[in-house]
Amino acid sequence: MKFIKYYILFFTIQVQQFSIAQHSIQGCYNANFAIAGWFGLQMEFYEDQTFSYLFAGDLFYDKASGTYEIRGKEIILSFKPMTDSIEISMPDSLGNMITSHFPAPENIASNHRPTRLLMKKDHLILYDENGQIVRRKYSHGNRRKRYYLTRGICE
Repeated sequence: MKFIKYYILFFTIQVQQFSIAQHSIQGCYNANFAIAGWFGLQMEFYEDQTFSYLFAGDLFYDKASGTYEIRGKEIILSFKPMTDSIEISMPDSLGNMITSHFPAPENIASNHRPTRLLMKKDHLILYDENGQIVRRKYSHGNRRKRYYLTRGICE
């Protein structure tokens, strides 16, 4: 009988922790330091399973959004394709309408977006393109420091 009580208690605690983890993801997360002293990362997670992503630094900028799914302790990210092309129509000197189409420039930074995050107690850890956990990155002064996203305030 005692075994059943402990089992029920353990199961209840696990379910509560899982539900807390499900709901505590909403909010803004920032990198704990700027990579190489220049590049910052910010992610904001919303209740409706969507997120916004911003990676910016010295002449390098990537802003995107998408949806996320929580699987255990991992967050799976799916980015929406960006359609930033511009189409402008205006009359020429004879009154004929001319339409000019300007396609979106290639975004080199989009190749380095994370596709998965690992949830830890109070922060999120990134995976690289090869599926390996990113433990350290270079900060200013060529020092390698632990790298993660921590809950903060979005600007």
